[in-house]
Amino acid sequence: MNRRSLLASALVVFAGQRLPFPDWMGSAAAEGAKHVWRHGLAKFGELKYPAGFKQFDYVNPNAPKTGAASQISLGTFDNFNPVVAGVKGTLVQGIDFVFDTLLTSALDEVSSVYGLLAESVSFPEDLSSVTFRLRPEAKWQDGKPVTADDVIFSFNAYKKVSPQAAANYRHVVKAEKTGDNDVTFVLDGTASHELPIIIGQLTVMPKHWWEGSDKDGRKRSIEETTLEMPLGSGPYKIKEFSPAHAIVYERVKDYWGTNVNVNVGRNNFDELRFEYFRDATVAVEAFKGDLVDWRTENSAKNWSTAYDFPAVTEKRVILQEFPITNVGVMQAFAFNLRRNKFKDPRVRQAFNYLFDFEEMNKKIFFGQYKRTGSYFEGTELAATGVPTGRELELLETVRDKVPPELFTKPMPTRSTASRMPCATTCERLCGFSKRPVTKYAISRSSMRRPASLSKSNFSPMRRSSNASSCSTSRLLNGSASRCQSARSIRRSTRTGCANGTSTLLRLRGVNRSSPETSSAATGVRRRPINPDRTTFSASRILRSMR
Repeated sequence: MNRRSLLASALVVFAGQRLPFPDWMGSAAAEGAKHVWRHGLAKFGELKYPAGFKQFDYVNPNAPKTGAASQISLGTFDNFNPVVAGVKGTLVQGIDFVFDTLLTSALDEVSSVYGLLAESVSFPEDLSSVTFRLRPEAKWQDGKPVTADDVIFSFNAYKKVSPQAAANYRHVVKAEKTGDNDVTFVLDGTASHELPIIIGQLTVMPKHWWEGSDKDGRKRSIEETTLEMPLGSGPYKIKEFSPAHAIVYERVKDYWGTNVNVNVGRNNFDELRFEYFRDATVAVEAFKGDLVDWRTENSAKNWSTAYDFPAVTEKRVILQEFPITNVGVMQAFAFNLRRNKFKDPRVRQAFNYLFDFEEMNKKIFFGQYKRTGSYFEGTELAATGVPTGRELELLETVRDKVPPELFTKPMPTRSTASRMPCATTCERLCGFSKRPVTKYAISRSSMRRPASLSKSNFSPMRRSSNASSCSTSRLLNGSASRCQSARSIRRSTRTGCANGTSTLLRLRGVNRSSPETSSAATGVRRRPINPDRTTFSASRILRSMR
C-alpha cells in the first residue's frame, strides 16, 4: 500500500459521513457558483504553502544537478504503460519519473496537493463539477503542448481499463473541454469531498502518441502492455533498458517544469538506474558488492545482523535511521468481523491480552519494533488524549455505537506490564480457557519498526510503492529534512523521511576531476572510481548537506 492508496482509503471513511466542507472550501462557498481558482487543495485543515510560494521547505534549491544513482528493485518488469498496471503485465519501477500529474503532493503535509500540470483548480459550492486549468507552458518531451484533450483521453482510458481507477472515478459522469486550457469533470452530485484531490492525481498521457504507430508501423494501444520507450511530460525519460534486468532513466535537460515551484530543488541526478533482483538476499549482497548506491531495509533481522562488513567500518557505507511524520504507518493482523466468533469486542480484547508482543519483539525482532495505537501513527492525524472540540462533536453523534470509555480516558496500546495472566483474562472477558494464539492480534496491537533509516537525498517519485516508507521519491531531490534525526544530513540533493524502513547510502570514491574536494573534508576514504561507470561524488553530496 502506498501513501496515495492509504490516504484515499482513510478519506473514504470521512467522506461517507458527508462531513461539512473545511474552511478552504467554505470560503469559496460564499462566492456561490462563481469560480474561485485555487493553487492547491487540502483535505484536512489549511494549506501550508500560500499562492506564489517559491519552493517546498524541505528542498535545497541550490542542489547541484549531476551524477547518477543506482538503486535496487525486486522482481521483474515487462511493461512501460501505467494505464494497465495491476491488470496486465508488471510495471517497471521509476516510470512515474516519465509522466506528470495534474497535482502533486507536498511531502511535509499529510493530505495537501499543489498544481503541477494544472496551475489551478476550481469547483462550485455544490461540488457538481471540478475544473483544472492547465499551465500553458506544459509540454511533452517532443515539444508539443499538453492539452485538455490529453487529460480527457487519459481519464477515459484509466476509467475503462483500470478497475481501481473506475472505482475512484465512479462519481465522475464525464470529462469535457471548457476552455483553451480548461478541463471540467462533471460529477453526479454525490461526490465526496476528496474527489477533486483524487482526480488531481491523474497521470496524463499523450493522446497523439498513443493514437499513432510505432517505428514498425504497428498501431499503439493504451489498453495493452508495451516495452516501447514512452513519450512523457516528466523530468526523466528512458535512456536504455534490459527487460527484467535493469533500466536507466536520464534527466530531461529542457524539462518544461524545472522552474515550477513544486519542482524547484528536485530531479537532480542526471541518471537513475534500477537494478532488478529476484531474491532479496541477493539484493543485499549486491549492495555489499558495490553494485548499487543505496537500499532501504525493512527487515529487523537484516538491520541487526547483515551490515557488519568492512565498508561499514570504514564509513564508506552510512547506516542511519529517521522517523517519518507525513504518512500513517499500520502493520497488523485484523479480525474478520463478518464472522460471528469475532464480533464480540471482549473476544478481540482477550486476544490482545494474550498476544505477548514484548517477548516476541525481544526474541524475534531484536527489540526494534514498537506497538502503534493509530492507523495514522506518527502524523498529526493520530488521536491523542480524550476527544475534545470538533472531534467530540462528531463522536457524540455515534455515542451509542462506540465504547463509553472512549469519552473519558485515552485508549493506550496494551503492553505486557499491564496484562493480566492470560487464562484469567480469557475467563474474565470471554468465558474460555487459555489457548495458543500467537499469530493473532487486533489492529490496535499492531507492530511497526521504530523510526528507521531514511532515504536521505534521493528522488522525486510521486507515488510510493510502500506505505511504510517514503519510497524512492526521497532519494533524488534537494531538500532540508524535517526528520528529527536528520541534522547531520540537513541538506542534500533531496533528503526525505522513512518510517518502518532503514536506508543505507553507499558513498563512492571522490571524483578526481574535482581537486577542491578532499577526503579529509568529507570523512570518506578516497577510492578510485571505475571509469566505466558514472557515479556521484560523496564529497559533493556531503557539502550540499551542510
